[in-house]
Amino acid sequence: MPTTYAELKKAVQAFSGRTDQKTLAQIPAFIRAAETHLDGNLRVPSMTVTKQVNADGLSIPLTIMELEQVLINGQVGLLMGYDEIVQRRLLVDESRAYAIVGANMEIVAPALIDLTGWNKPQRLADMQQENAYTKEAENALLWQALSVLGVFTRDSKAAQAWAGLAATEISNLNMQFEKFKSGAGVQNVAGIRTF
Repeated sequence: MPTTYAELKKAVQAFSGRTDQKTLAQIPAFIRAAETHLDGNLRVPSMTVTKQVNADGLSIPLTIMELEQVLINGQVGLLMGYDEIVQRRLLVDESRAYAIVGANMEIVAPALIDLTGWNKPQRLADMQQENAYTKEAENALLWQALSVLGVFTRDSKAAQAWAGLAATEISNLNMQFEKFKSGAGVQNVAGIRTF
């Protein structure tokens, strides 16, 4: 299966059997749509990230797509509503509570924050030939791109068939990752393919 952007574009064309230039010209858009779909549904080890932030204020911009764990001064953070965080600030309660407001994390008091979560992989392009999806989920990416192509060409049977294959692959990859995930939580360790 394709492990680079160039190979992926060729594979989408070959598997689809399409020859019309209008459709072939849209293959990069199909791949981008497939990546966007995988962002919300697939978790592979190379997407994990751990960041330490020495917060000197009460609001921290979040660059992580999805949080898995928050440690505040070494203790597990407690997710609460923003109104509760504001109330705790008035009480000068230096707790481990936090809230997510838009693209920011709100905390009660300045603290050392350790964030572990999922980052969105870099987008594939001619200058970016590989990412987490081409390295660890190439089948899911290919099949999802073919599903988008099926929608574009109004071929509902093909779109559903490719989407079904992609969904099964995504589910299998997520299940495999869950089985082997560290007992201490998500770790930013390169995945090793066993199949």
